[in-house]
Amino acid sequence: TGHVVKHGRSRAVRTGSHEERLAAIEAIGTYAVACGARFAPQLPSALPALCAQAQHPNPQLRAATANALAQIGRVLGDLAQGIPSSDQQAASRLAEAVAQSLSEILQHPGSSAALRCALQAKEDLDACD
Repeated sequence: TGHVVKHGRSRAVRTGSHEERLAAIEAIGTYAVACGARFAPQLPSALPALCAQAQHPNPQLRAATANALAQIGRVLGDLAQGIPSSDQQAASRLAEAVAQSLSEILQHPGSSAALRCALQAKEDLDACD
C-alpha cells in the first residue's frame, strides 16, 4: 500500500500488499491473545512494527492496528499481574508504546471505524490498571 498526497490530504492507494499488511496486523494481535504470556518475548520486536501502522493513511489498516494494539494491551495487562519487579520497567515501556500509538490513531482524522477501535482499545487498557 502506498499513499498519494492530493490537495493537502493523504490518500491510501490500495495494492496487493494491502491485504498482506492487513493480515499481518491481525495475525500479530491474534497470536498475542492465543499465546498470552508466552508472547511476551516477541513483544519487543512485534510491537514497533505494529505501532508504525498507527499513522498509516488507510483507515482500515489503522482500525486493524487499533484492534491488535487492544489485544496486546490485554496481554500486557495479564502479564502485569505476575511480572517480576526486574521486568516491570520494560513492560511499562511497552504499555506506553501501545498507548502512544492509540493516541496517534485517535488524532488521525477521517475514519470513524478506526476511532471506535482506538477508543475501545483505550477503554480496555484503562480497565487493566
